[in-house]
Amino acid sequence: MWGIEKMKIFHRNSFVYLIISLVLALTGAIYEHYSHGVYSYSMIYAFAAPLISGTLVNMILERLKAWYPGHLTRQFWHCGVGTLTVGLLISGVFQIYGSANSLLNLYYVAGFIMVIAGAVLYFTRDRQYTEEEQ
Repeated sequence: MWGIEKMKIFHRNSFVYLIISLVLALTGAIYEHYSHGVYSYSMIYAFAAPLISGTLVNMILERLKAWYPGHLTRQFWHCGVGTLTVGLLISGVFQIYGSANSLLNLYYVAGFIMVIAGAVLYFTRDRQYTEEEQ
């Protein structure tokens, strides 16, 4: 049977990602309200990265009673989601400032590489099995 401790970890991770998404959405809404017509879609929709790839993925894995990801998988996934979120925020700041920098693409590349690495590790080897599956 799926352990209660694993469900608690999935719930905690989902809750943390949801709080981060809400803070980013609130920040985007406040910024848009006081921006005097200058805004960036990257800044406004930065909440979507942790909401979709954090909260939604954790809720799906928990509902499917999927294998619990191992430590390395979780770290790659969390770092990838964080990198994508920070990349969106910094890209928004540059867009608002009226500047562009090609180095911002490195955030997206690094974030996607880490998320893909986490997914590959999850589906190949880095899982924590329950006692019945061993």
